[in-house]
Amino acid sequence: MVSRHTVMSLPSVTSVIQESSRPILAKVEQHSLQSAVNSTTVGCMTQSLRTCPLGMEIEICAIELSERYRFRLNELGFREHERLTVIQKANFGGCVVSHGSERIAVDGATARRILVKPS
Repeated sequence: MVSRHTVMSLPSVTSVIQESSRPILAKVEQHSLQSAVNSTTVGCMTQSLRTCPLGMEIEICAIELSERYRFRLNELGFREHERLTVIQKANFGGCVVSHGSERIAVDGATARRILVKPS
């Protein structure tokens, strides 16, 4: 199988990178603003689930994910004011939490969006 490669000169590659990064920067700035608003309105967010130490009992303050993912986490028992215990930490930020008799593994990207406080 032969693959086709488009050869671009350095100036055109640079302009493509600069143009394509503008929407990303705008989204990052918008998310930072939204996070700042959420932290002042909720007031209980101290850290993300990803940064919680092992063995710590925590309470969920907020879940900063789209409605679709919040719904699935809600089905698994991840609700605001729900108490969990971090029982295992993984390399790349993931963790395993204990919720009652259940053990639930959460990947690092999702754990970063679950904001918690010590219970």
